[in-house]
Amino acid sequence: MEPYVAKFLSAHGFNTAPAKTKEGLGKATAYPDLFVERDGVPIYVEVKSYAAENHSTTQRSFYFSPSDDPKVSCDAHHLVVGFEIYDRGVNGKKDDRARDLRDYVPMGFTIADLYGMSCDMKAEFNSDNRRMYEEDRILANVRVN
Repeated sequence: MEPYVAKFLSAHGFNTAPAKTKEGLGKATAYPDLFVERDGVPIYVEVKSYAAENHSTTQRSFYFSPSDDPKVSCDAHHLVVGFEIYDRGVNGKKDDRARDLRDYVPMGFTIADLYGMSCDMKAEFNSDNRRMYEEDRILANVRVN
């Protein structure tokens, strides 16, 4: 849906581009999707889709992870455009892997201001096997034939 939102905003006088990182790199994933500007006012836009039955659930639908090169690089308004999508089912066509294609139809949309949104903070520690099995950590190393 991002290309359609970008095209609409551009057609209505907004400077619109995919959001880039602080280093100026384009990233297809991660928050936010678009960087929009009008009259010098910067706006980050996240584009989402949802099924009507999931609209009011607690299913996680938004996350922002710390990064050394984030796509949020200036003070700006933060908006989300959520499209309610209806699945009409299989449409009789196949994709290039011979899988059935489905018809998804937008039924409406909601625009929300993310300022002051309540969020959960998930602290996470992670590592890898190299660091986990460093020589000075090994208490026992037994091989079984």
